[in-house]
Amino acid sequence: MFPDMTPSEVVSHNRKDDLYVVINDQVYDCTDFLHRHPGGEAVLLDVGGGDATDAFVNVGHSQEARDVMRQLFIGHLRRQARIVPG
Repeated sequence: MFPDMTPSEVVSHNRKDDLYVVINDQVYDCTDFLHRHPGGEAVLLDVGGGDATDAFVNVGHSQEARDVMRQLFIGHLRRQARIVPG
C-alpha cells in the first residue's frame, strides 16, 4: 500500500539528494534516478518538489520511461479539500 501525501509534504523534496516529482497526482522519488535521466539532471531539478505533469506529457516519453516510473512510484498526491461557496 502506498501512502497519500499532501503537496506540503512533497514540496520540501526539491534537492539533488532528495527529489520528488508529481505526475498525474502520483508521487515519484527521482533521487537515485537523477543522474541517469536522459534529459539531464536540470530537467528534474527544475520540477523537483512540484507537479511535472505538463513537462512529462509535452516531451512524449517512451514506454521504457513509463516502466522506469513504476519503479520510482512512492505514493499518491492528496489534494486539499476545497470549500465551494453556496
